[in-house]
Amino acid sequence: MRDLLKDPNVLTLGILCDGQLAAFVMGQTVAGETDILTIATDPHQRRKGLAGRLISALVKRVGERGVTRIMLDVAEDNLPARELYRAHGFAEDGRRPRYYRAARNVPVDAILMSRSLSL
Repeated sequence: MRDLLKDPNVLTLGILCDGQLAAFVMGQTVAGETDILTIATDPHQRRKGLAGRLISALVKRVGERGVTRIMLDVAEDNLPARELYRAHGFAEDGRRPRYYRAARNVPVDAILMSRSLSL
């Protein structure tokens, strides 16, 4: 994570609430495309629209830099996240079988999603 924070191709955005990090997103840009590496919200700050604000800000910032596509993967069983991404213009366009395994009893597929950006 520290190396990613130092990488000039990685954009990290965060939201502070009462001086504490409440949510953040990291996106890595390579060859005109950005991959959302991670997005997280403090459990006590969920359902306040923070993740949506971060996605919108990331889309705007990378779009200004000439990015034409944003991609991500999400666990198949993470329905709230999938709905959030759909609400921000992402469409499902692939699958990685049994991709998520850590701390799970049964491996879960990754759903690949992407969104094109207009220049």
